[in-house]
Amino acid sequence: MPNVPVLIRAEFGEGGQTGESYGFIQTSVNGSVRVSKDSARAGERVLISPKPLDGYEYIEGTISAIGPNGENIALSENASGGWEFTMPSGSVTLYAEFSELQAIGHVTISIEKFTLGQGYMIEPMQVELRQNDSVAKIITRLLDDYGMTYTLGPGASIESGFYLATITDGSDPNEEINPPQYIVDAINKDGGELQYTRDGESLGEFDYAQKSGWMYSVNGAFPNYGASDFTATSGTNPLKDGDVIRWQFTLWGLGADIGGGFDGDETSGSFEHSYTAIADRTAATSTLADANSNYSAWVAANSGTYSAALSAMADLTISESVLNEALAPVRAMLAANKDEFRIILPNSAAANGHKITVSGKAKAGDDVTVTVTPADGYELYLGSLKANGVKLSKKGDAYSFVMPAADVAITASFCKEGTGPAEVKGDANGDGSVNIADVALICRYIMGEAQLGADARELCDMNGDGSINVTDAVLVCMKVAGN
Repeated sequence: MPNVPVLIRAEFGEGGQTGESYGFIQTSVNGSVRVSKDSARAGERVLISPKPLDGYEYIEGTISAIGPNGENIALSENASGGWEFTMPSGSVTLYAEFSELQAIGHVTISIEKFTLGQGYMIEPMQVELRQNDSVAKIITRLLDDYGMTYTLGPGASIESGFYLATITDGSDPNEEINPPQYIVDAINKDGGELQYTRDGESLGEFDYAQKSGWMYSVNGAFPNYGASDFTATSGTNPLKDGDVIRWQFTLWGLGADIGGGFDGDETSGSFEHSYTAIADRTAATSTLADANSNYSAWVAANSGTYSAALSAMADLTISESVLNEALAPVRAMLAANKDEFRIILPNSAAANGHKITVSGKAKAGDDVTVTVTPADGYELYLGSLKANGVKLSKKGDAYSFVMPAADVAITASFCKEGTGPAEVKGDANGDGSVNIADVALICRYIMGEAQLGADARELCDMNGDGSINVTDAVLVCMKVAGN
């Protein structure tokens, strides 16, 4: 040992491990595997969980991690609902399979501030109803699509005990409110106090009055259970095609000002109490959603008529006959086009700056043209543009399909430019390249252990015989080997 100070430096990872860090290779289609860190040293614990794209769900039992030598890495479940593994000495390939959530119809939804005299936060529109949907999932998906932030009550989640506490839509908190007189009278009668401004940009519980907050109704009825429990698979009263969901801001009476106050005792009762008679708006909301979602050109050309209908809807004091009179021109337009079927666009596209152009409705047998203009810096995810789940064929710069005798839902996914997969023959997992991971996936598909989407099957049919078999796997192997 030299007779001078010596500096000893060592670098340790988790568990005392040393050495370089290794990364992760994502090979999933229609989703990815969420990882707890960008890289890890050998011996470190890594947490993973599936992350589906919007409109897809994870297929149970398909998540896997492949080591640098092609070995399967043992996964163990963790308390957070995901999995974990020990990092080997090399990069890890992550894979999971996702299936598209099939639309089972459409529902109408709106967000209303009628009790404040401020009209709609989001006007009535038609949105997809998916297989595993709930009222909670639909409203949060809508708010996310529109870039509106929201908060939930303590302990609440989208899956359980959902309670919508606040919504931030960018409106001026100092905007004048003009509640109907019957609400002001009820507040005064109960000895309450009405504030004419609110703190902060969000709108929610306790704003303007101590009994305010958000409530929801389905087809005019206020359920006595939370929005996470009102689902498309609920026993006796499931969400179904054509249902009308209205989120309304109650200012006083815990819903009595909008016809949804509790009427009963601790053991029985219903949410039907109302300070005054309020005309049912279920059918009218559906009418406006039909016009707004499917006949935007008519709405733009008849903005005065449409605005008058919106104003009538926002006036909680008018009679049903006056309301119907205001809606009559809109209903007449819809009746004149009753032999047409709807073409529903994904709300997320417009909300994120992407533009999908197509007619709002078409007759059975019509050729329908769809054009797509992604937002700046984005591109259409390969093979994601579909009509009722069927990939659209491209003609020049546009896409097209023949209108069936049924409503059609257009779906699409977008990604950052240069990050999406390219159309490469033999690319089974859609990552834009052909390697041993594609060979493994094709072999698993042949053995019935994995799924391939329509796009992947087309790319992996190397000899063009219309099926995926061992010959195709061999041809992909040869391509990987450079032959």
